[in-house]
Amino acid sequence: MPFSTITKLIMKLIDLITSDIISDCLSNIARTKFEVDSNNFGGVMFERDLAAALRKNHYHVYTQRQIETLLDNDVQFDFGGRDYKQFKKDQKNIYSDVYASDLFLFWMENNVLVLIDSLSLKTSINDNDGSKVFIANDAEGVVYDNLIKDNSDLKLGQVMIVSMNTHTGDFNVAYFDGSVTDLVGLFHNTKTSKEKISFNLNESIFGGRSREVLTVINRNAVTGKKQTSFNRGVQVRRDFIPQLISVDVFKSVASGVVSVDTSDLSKELLTLG
Repeated sequence: MPFSTITKLIMKLIDLITSDIISDCLSNIARTKFEVDSNNFGGVMFERDLAAALRKNHYHVYTQRQIETLLDNDVQFDFGGRDYKQFKKDQKNIYSDVYASDLFLFWMENNVLVLIDSLSLKTSINDNDGSKVFIANDAEGVVYDNLIKDNSDLKLGQVMIVSMNTHTGDFNVAYFDGSVTDLVGLFHNTKTSKEKISFNLNESIFGGRSREVLTVINRNAVTGKKQTSFNRGVQVRRDFIPQLISVDVFKSVASGVVSVDTSDLSKELLTLG
């Protein structure tokens, strides 16, 4: 698809993602839950299917692994004037334009795929609406260290958070492109330890019963517990996201309900040949 120079400059990946595309991707995941006894496939499946859906709409959108596959097959890329090694390194740099990105939008120019935009995908696909989802993994512990020094002027990249209750089929998708200040500025007080900084709902502008709704983990804390991508970073309770949307800290992308016709699935499973 040809793009004008202006279109290339202003195009954002998030603006290409529609409610119908999201609903179709989540419907496939909901159906798979009736066929596979695993809780780990949802995020990976959503990332792959979302990229495929956007390519069907004539946009060059690829996951990190798909980029590597294309590179292995001699496809040429322009990663914003940097080589691939630096491009990968920048994905771990919180000050980079591709920090923590999972999906990448390109345009084709003279047989070269030129990077336009990128997006970080975070998913919480289970039956617990109180579960926490990452805004940023923060492998280097930059956010915690800066908050301790009273510096919250940090961007966390462009993040799309997908929450789906696998029991009810309800889903909400939200987008964040702000700074840490936008988040922590909603709270009157914090609780700080060597392990984390936590933010309680009853200490926020919203008020409410006591519960930890935002957490910043200290990557460098000595806890005796092995540090992994599951116990570090900036996390938010997914049932707190609607309140963040209400004050324009997050932007609503889509919401709805997906359902699976298990009678049709049963017929398919019983069909041989």
